[in-house]
Amino acid sequence: MSADPLPPALRPVRALVFDLIGTTTDWLTPVHTALVAHAPTASAPPSTDWEAFAHAWRKGFFRVVKEASQGGTFIGLDEVYGKVLDELCETEGIKGWGEDVKKDLIKSWWNLQAWRDTAGGMEALRRKYIVAGLSNGSAPFLIQANKRSGVNYDIILPSNLIGAYKPDPKMYITAIKTLELEPRECAMVAAHAYDLDAAATHGMRTIYIARHTEDIGAHIQDNKYDLVVREGGIAELARRLEAV
Repeated sequence: MSADPLPPALRPVRALVFDLIGTTTDWLTPVHTALVAHAPTASAPPSTDWEAFAHAWRKGFFRVVKEASQGGTFIGLDEVYGKVLDELCETEGIKGWGEDVKKDLIKSWWNLQAWRDTAGGMEALRRKYIVAGLSNGSAPFLIQANKRSGVNYDIILPSNLIGAYKPDPKMYITAIKTLELEPRECAMVAAHAYDLDAAATHGMRTIYIARHTEDIGAHIQDNKYDLVVREGGIAELARRLEAV
């Protein structure tokens, strides 16, 4: 018998709907690497913390898409990254980067790396569940990322196909309708509290995967979601869901 019995709320679940950027993949390593590589030409203050810069860039992404959503518009992924990068260069006093460098930095977001536990864990989960991706990435972005990562999904729903970004309700509603399942048969799996909180409002079950790059400083209680996986990532999730 498993030492960690399947939570009752997850017993009806037939589909696991995964966030990708941060949950199944590491975005920070490639972005930080690119920033450091271009630092010598940045004309930046010596005290510039490039890891903090990367986190500020990601935080700015959510601010811009939220503002656009409230205004009833959808902005393409690279355009959002470019807008936030320009703003950060202005506020951080970075004056040395031309358009070619900025384009290269934006493309670093496309070089997502699967966490070590992801590929094997996902394969195990696919033997028991439908495994879907629901991402703020665009289709071209996710195609490249998946070719690099070697992670397999049964289906991925990108933001540019839906015309919205999470936590817009349209994202979760589209996932549920596309899978032709009841909300309680779908579990959102993410390393972001905002994502799970939004999914729960549409009746989806919720699974939190702790990642050191995400929700920094947050204190997630074990009973906040239907399942909280603090260590071991997707491989541990597969074990907890009795898929291995």
